[in-house]
Amino acid sequence: MQNALQRVSIIQHIGTTQRASARLGISDTEFIRWPWWGLYATPGKRKNLDNHVPALLYSANFKAITKIYFLVRHRPVKGAGHGRQTGTIGWCDVDILSSLRERVALVFPGQGSQYVGMGKELYETSPAARRVFDRADVVLGFSLSQLCFVGPQAELDDTYNAQPAILTVSIACLEALKEKLGPLGYALVPSLVAGHSLGEFTALVVAGVLDFDDALKLVRERGRLMKETGDARPGGMAAVIGLDTPTIQQVVQEAQSAGVVTLANDNSPGQTVLSGDIAALQRAMELAKQRGARLVQRLAISIASHSPLMQQASQSFAGLVSQSAFRPPQMPLIANISARALTTVDELRVELSEHLVRPVQWTRSVQTITAQGITTIIEIGPKQVLTSLVKRITPDANPVSLTDADVVKLIASLEA
Repeated sequence: MQNALQRVSIIQHIGTTQRASARLGISDTEFIRWPWWGLYATPGKRKNLDNHVPALLYSANFKAITKIYFLVRHRPVKGAGHGRQTGTIGWCDVDILSSLRERVALVFPGQGSQYVGMGKELYETSPAARRVFDRADVVLGFSLSQLCFVGPQAELDDTYNAQPAILTVSIACLEALKEKLGPLGYALVPSLVAGHSLGEFTALVVAGVLDFDDALKLVRERGRLMKETGDARPGGMAAVIGLDTPTIQQVVQEAQSAGVVTLANDNSPGQTVLSGDIAALQRAMELAKQRGARLVQRLAISIASHSPLMQQASQSFAGLVSQSAFRPPQMPLIANISARALTTVDELRVELSEHLVRPVQWTRSVQTITAQGITTIIEIGPKQVLTSLVKRITPDANPVSLTDADVVKLIASLEA
């Protein structure tokens, strides 16, 4: 714990007296909120840390910490009592910093995580992130950055644009973290990488298999092929929550009498996504409701991803993959299709050639990660969808989310 506390001290602290600290009467079991200081913490204990930080809190279970707010530099502090000094209010996500010292898996989100405004503050904050966005604009021949920052949403949601946009934001987040944390000794070298659907291409870049430029071109073409195939053979996707695996498999089998429908994403226990022809998908949704699903919801997409309806796109994309310059991965990549750790170029080519027509086995992928003895799983990219899924999959994992907004806040805290 002493080392963990020392990691907080990378930021300059100016505090109050020991007497002021002792007056706080901090509970070890309750969520603590001090609005007069703007100081928040998760359940924890009081620590005076050489009298430099007033009531700096930490948790006996270090994984429980979400954020610690503390006082730094040059602002009057109300209610500090005798010996009052000055400080401003800042924060440092100690759990994130401590996690980066451990063996970690980095995971990256897929389509559906995009939103207008993503990456804008990051672009304005980090030179490294700015270089990633600027490079994407050059490689793609249009202002992807402006599409991310100001939209419109409908254009950003187009799979042709959403795929390179999410890849770019995720890589920008990672490069911004490396730029700021690298000099502090946080190498950000994962033991494993994985990505959900599209996110697998971000994982390929991080593993050194693909250059960023090549990955951008590949996912842009992937999106074009998917859209083209979807226009030729429209389909849909639907989320089903609350059914176990045997029941959802039976639902799919029965609904196939109405056409093509399949399990597209096994996201977490009790949360799946189905994909296929409209008629067959509608039948599967009806059956799922009859079998007691808590929620059955059609997704706002006309492309039947990870289903046989993507066969035409898959064949064309497999040709592109075979011609792409791949390098051996610098660390294992957990595959969407098999949930196995892939370590060779040949394995990765097979994985990607079938990627569009086979389901994403995310539940098993996370289980594979934790089976390797890795419990810290850090999601990097827009939103925090995968972090929520990891929590549902296993209690053994310590998921950490670093969205573009989180990275901006972390950078600001380190510069305070």
